[in-house]
Amino acid sequence: MSPTLFLGFTEAYWSLFLYWCLPLLVVSVGILSLLLLSVFLKPSHELPVYRVLSSFVLLAAMGITLDRLGGSPNFSTDMIHITKTGLLFSLIVLGASFLTVWIVPVFSSGFKDLNRPELYTLILLSSLGMSAMTYSTNLLFIFISLELASIGFYLLIAMRQSDFFSNEASLKYFILGSLASAILLFGMAFYYGATGSLNMAAAFDIQENDTRLYLSLAVS
Repeated sequence: MSPTLFLGFTEAYWSLFLYWCLPLLVVSVGILSLLLLSVFLKPSHELPVYRVLSSFVLLAAMGITLDRLGGSPNFSTDMIHITKTGLLFSLIVLGASFLTVWIVPVFSSGFKDLNRPELYTLILLSSLGMSAMTYSTNLLFIFISLELASIGFYLLIAMRQSDFFSNEASLKYFILGSLASAILLFGMAFYYGATGSLNMAAAFDIQENDTRLYLSLAVS
């Protein structure tokens, strides 16, 4: 019987993937659960459930990350590389998101347009993008993770739809973020041209005096 199970990867690979990437999967499932709950729950009961469920998801992800932090990370692919440093920064991101879930209602109690269930879904979405970025070793995966986090930030800033300054700040952030993303992609194109790869480790495999690499790093 062939050990290959899915997409050409072995059972051992998927076991390691599920083990080390379980915190990201927990947050992803939490986001989907919150979106489904918004369809079935009544508005008067949504917010407490959203807050509690978001907290549970983040606490579960933090607990798993803390458990993995005590081990010896040994999982690496072309896209991600699990290290203790990455796990530590991911734990910080999840902890900050947990605090945000409980701090935001204190400041949003006086604004009716902030008391919406989408608030917690966007917080989890941004935390997922930032957590994934801590494991990234591929520029393409870094860009996807960054945009995933940025989308949540764009919408969070614009949550107060009746506030002119909130809408203005969201639009300015979106424009500046789009410009920054374009510059980042431009630098990635130079990096790929210099190294032939989007993996950050490829920079160590070319000559030190290659000006194309320095140009790509300067642009990005």
